[in-house]
Amino acid sequence: MTAITTVNGKTIPVFMSNKELKEHLNAIEYNMTKLKEANDSLVEKNTALKDEHYKDKELQQMHDKLNKAIGDLNRGFPLSLEEADLIENWKDQHMTNIHKASTVEQRMKLNGVSGGRWTYVFTPTGIGTFASCRCNTCYAKALDAYNHSTNTELRDYIKKYDAAIEWDDC
Repeated sequence: MTAITTVNGKTIPVFMSNKELKEHLNAIEYNMTKLKEANDSLVEKNTALKDEHYKDKELQQMHDKLNKAIGDLNRGFPLSLEEADLIENWKDQHMTNIHKASTVEQRMKLNGVSGGRWTYVFTPTGIGTFASCRCNTCYAKALDAYNHSTNTELRDYIKKYDAAIEWDDC
């Protein structure tokens, strides 16, 4: 008879030979080895899934950058959406207030056959790229509302982003 001491300290008599006991212990050790291998395999798969999630996140960031670049390309100029909106608002106000062209038909007549209504100029500097937009009829410039404009939205934008926007009111 063989005795086994349990975790809580009790002794349990076992009626088997030492050979049988060793076989059972070997079987337990074999099962534990298989369970450890299965656990290690699951840890590797989990790590791979996390890496794939990371790759998906990277792919999404690349997709977002591509969409931004496509947006810049569609605008035709390296302007941020905020800058593009400000210029479009200025152009709209300029056409309505200065050239008295509030309808599409009136504006098309001013544009002529080729379009060419506006000139955009981008000047690279050491601190960034300076952008300006000019009306080709009266040569008024959209883009330094600091000193000239009463447009509070533009002033707030310039203060917030330290933008180099030149703005001449006619």
